[in-house]
Amino acid sequence: MIGIIVVAILVELLEAYWQRSGTMLGSLGNGYYFYRKSVFLFLAMHFGYIYLLFVSLAFGVLNWAIILALTFKSFDIFTKLFLIQKIFIDNQVEDEWISALQAKLEPWYFLIGVFTYPYFIYLALEMI
Repeated sequence: MIGIIVVAILVELLEAYWQRSGTMLGSLGNGYYFYRKSVFLFLAMHFGYIYLLFVSLAFGVLNWAIILALTFKSFDIFTKLFLIQKIFIDNQVEDEWISALQAKLEPWYFLIGVFTYPYFIYLALEMI
């Protein structure tokens, strides 16, 4: 089980790496880079989500920890898709949103998933 958790940490670090930026608008811009090439590439760049699905299917785990992690990841991805659509494609975003998205982010912000999702996987596998 330790190997599964280590891989989850590495996958989340990789995902945090491509998303990192000084602002949330910059992070959405990083996502838009992949979205512009293909929406499927954008979705595939969420390695943590794919790994959660893999762990759930490979071990036959569908308990509250996996469901909660998949729900959080799904909301995160769909929120990013919505904001990318509004900001970069439709250009229908209010100035208040832009100023909020340009606020400085702390460097540890992108590491929240590194601590959260491997722990959910640990909890899910402990229950089987």
